[in-house]
Formats: sequence, C-alpha cells, structure tokens
Amino acid sequence: MKRRMVTSIACVVAFAAVLPLTSTRAGAARVRSDVPASVGRQVARMMGEKNGRSATQRKMASGLAAAVDRAAASTPLDPVAAAAVASGRITVDVTATIDEPLLDRVVALGGRVVGSYPAFDSVRADLPLPAVDELAAQAQVRSVRPAEEPVVNTVSPSDSA
Repeated sequence: MKRRMVTSIACVVAFAAVLPLTSTRAGAARVRSDVPASVGRQVARMMGEKNGRSATQRKMASGLAAAVDRAAASTPLDPVAAAAVASGRITVDVTATIDEPLLDRVVALGGRVVGSYPAFDSVRADLPLPAVDELAAQAQVRSVRPAEEPVVNTVSPSDSA
C-alpha cells in the first residue's frame, strides 16, 4: 500500500510537471521552451495513443488496454499487464450496473465471476485476455481495470525485537 501510494504520488508529480508542456489551441501543439524536446515528443506520443483509443478502450485502464491491443505489445507493459499477456487470462474489477445478463455475458466470454457486488456497482471476474475488450463494450460497463489485490503487512518474530 505504501509503495503504491508513493508510486501514485510520483506519477501525479511527474504528470503535473509535464501537464503544461503542450497547448492544443487551434489544433497546434506547442512545447514549452524550458522542457527537453524528448519529453515533449514523449508526451505528444502518449496523447496521440490516448486520442486514438476507441470508446471501449477508454473504459479500460491504460495498461490493460495495451495488453489487450496486440499492436501495443511493443510498448513496455506494467507487471500486471505483462503477466496477463503471458498467461492469456486476467482478473479484473469492473464498475458497471450489475445484472444477470452482464454476469451471464462474463461466463459466455469464457470467464468466471469471482464476486458480484451490485450494491457497489462492482464485479470481479477472471477473463481470457481477448474477452476484456468485449466486456468493456457492454453498455452498462463504465470501467475495467486489473483487480486490486490486498497487501498484508506481516511482522516476523525477529522483526519485533
């Protein structure tokens, strides 16, 4: 949890640093002069990738969309997405209006419902990687992301001394 929070904070700080890099006023991108050109190109490439996503892909976490899209396999994948590509399956958390047709769709796609929580508009499912895109395309689905796994801190007897 602490590592995830530190990583999240680092990402926010990095994003805040590059946010003012470009301006799309009148369709033209402008890079600040005090920012290295390589950073500007990197941001422009990422924005181009995000703008090129379909409506279905915009519902999916970035790493998950990259894992599903074989054309993006040349870009570095986060560890969860890389493991999904290697195994061909992934456990996802889906935010959606939960009903029987949606749960039936998960099974029809070759998946397994791990847990369904209609009061929280949430379902956890284990799916074949190609089925993630099809599940995200469902009208009631708002987002699909890799499942959050709990982190348990343990103290061994030698640590308490």
